[in-house]
Amino acid sequence: MASKKADGDRLAEMRTRYRRAKDACTEQYDQALEDIKFVTVPGNQWDVALRNRRKNRPMYEFPKLRMMCQQIINEQKQSRPQGKVRGVEEADKGLAELMQGLCRNIESVSNAEQAHDIAFEYAVRGGFGVFRITTDYASQDDFDLDIRIQPVRNPFAVKFDPAATKIDRRDGAFLFFEDLVSEEEHKRRWPDADLSTFFDNEENSDFTERGQIVVCEYWYKKPVKRELWRLSNGVQTFADESPLSPEELAQFGIQVVKTREVESHKVCMQLTNGQDWLSEPVEFPSQYIPFIPVWGNIDNIEGVDYFSGAVR
Repeated sequence: MASKKADGDRLAEMRTRYRRAKDACTEQYDQALEDIKFVTVPGNQWDVALRNRRKNRPMYEFPKLRMMCQQIINEQKQSRPQGKVRGVEEADKGLAELMQGLCRNIESVSNAEQAHDIAFEYAVRGGFGVFRITTDYASQDDFDLDIRIQPVRNPFAVKFDPAATKIDRRDGAFLFFEDLVSEEEHKRRWPDADLSTFFDNEENSDFTERGQIVVCEYWYKKPVKRELWRLSNGVQTFADESPLSPEELAQFGIQVVKTREVESHKVCMQLTNGQDWLSEPVEFPSQYIPFIPVWGNIDNIEGVDYFSGAVR
């Protein structure tokens, strides 16, 4: 009974967060979509009212902005920015080179250039794009998870925490990643979910669009308390990350000389359709929610971030 109440409370909190995130970004997302359509979709350089008045008469367009945007995009492809791992001390140089190689391998295996290019193209035309970091098994007969960088082909499906203030949104407490699913597909993938009253329930109005169901990856930070150890050999580690207990460490002549409690968090993800949880919470091995925004122009005016691309 307590578990059902806790699930109900978490669903109510999730719906409140989703509504807040959606309301905060709707106006700017609409403007960005309008800009993207202006340079991408034929016919969108004409005002709707003028287009309707002309009916079947010719409507010429001169895509000057499209060519300008493409020039910016091509320049980025010719000189791609890349991260570099640097050692803090002389002794760290070998480790830095090793980590640099791992990063390059992740980018190569993931085809990260594609993810970066798609995000950059949206940033140029609409003001923002997104790519994400995931973990996946290398093959069906493998138990090890590999890190992957993946594109987000619809950045408008990403709803950030409006309270986040960092440029990369690392300080956000939650994030939603939407996917539109038909009722038939929903029943096939989640047969235990009850949809009998889904479309009639007013609470689910935010989770329906064009007769389809909005299924979200709900990412959130779960507060936890962790114990930090300082060991006699100079190493610092968290108790839940140490493979050995203090008694086992003592057998190797290592003592826990100092401890303190740290307020921390875990990053978790759970699927939802707004009415029910569709999966169990999954912990992601990072302290950050793994969605990275790419901005065109972004300015903070009176505490609100306004972004735009090369069109506006």
